[in-house]
Formats: sequence, C-alpha cells, structure tokens
Amino acid sequence: MKQLYFFFFLILVGCKPTQEVVSVDNAFLVAERIEIWSYPNREIWHREGEDNMGVLKELKIENGKVNIEKNNIKEKIILSKEQIEKTYQTLYDNKICDYESVAACYQPRHLIVFFNSEDKVFNALEICLSCTQIQSINEFNYPNLCDTKMDKLEEVFKSFGIKYFDEK
Repeated sequence: MKQLYFFFFLILVGCKPTQEVVSVDNAFLVAERIEIWSYPNREIWHREGEDNMGVLKELKIENGKVNIEKNNIKEKIILSKEQIEKTYQTLYDNKICDYESVAACYQPRHLIVFFNSEDKVFNALEICLSCTQIQSINEFNYPNLCDTKMDKLEEVFKSFGIKYFDEK
C-alpha cells in the first residue's frame, strides 16, 4: 500500500507543469499579502490607443505588477488574516445564492490583488459588484454569483474601510 502512495506521489511531482497556475481559491491560502484596490469604472479610462478611445485593455501582470496606472487607484487596503477569511467565505459560500445571475454590463471598480513572498503579483480578481461579474488575470475556480452575494461582498468591503464604489 505504501508503494502505491509513493507511486502516485512520484507521478504528481514528475508531472508538474513548468509554470504553476494557482487558482484564486488557493491563492487566498498561499498569498503572502492580499490587497483590495478600488478605482473608477475601468471601462472608461483603461483603453488602448490615443485618448483612451480604443478597446478596453486586458488586465495583465507585467514584471510582477498589475498594468493599472497608480493615479487611477482611489483606495488600496491590505487585508488582515481575518479579512482574507471573510472575503473568501463570502465569495465561496454557495448557500448565499439560490440562483446565478450575471448582467450584460461590466463596470469593474474593485480588484483583489494576490502577492507572493517576493512581493510580486501572481493573480488578481476583478469584481463588478453592480453587474454581478468577476474576472481574473489568471485562471481560477469561479464562485457562484448572484445579486445577494455581491451585496454581501459590498458590505464586507465597506466593513474593511473601502469607501469608493462608483462615480456618484
């Protein structure tokens, strides 16, 4: 029996991909630091071309940083372990949603940013609370989404001190 476990261990170690993909649910567990950023609707200011008139720029990690200009970030908070747990529990609590919903719009204003031990971003989760949508830079296991969950997540963010939610 021990030989069988050792054999599976060797397969798992030997078949490891060259670039490790960490899912967001695991990112909550392995991140050295997690921050929440808030900013004006990214669809307005984060576009390709002159005068931001082109298509929406894709969020990317470049040299360990998210490709968002610092002057567009309204708030940044570093989450405590308790806040990380609260955010994770809210996102992945499947009992909150009786149904799944997604709006046709996408007006993201919040980003959960995951940093590794070298202080480099390895993933980010962009959230549009009003449209009930989530997108990430790297792949992850999406949680079930509904209006109720987004309302709870907004309450959680407010309890952490986030004040910026829209252009009002």
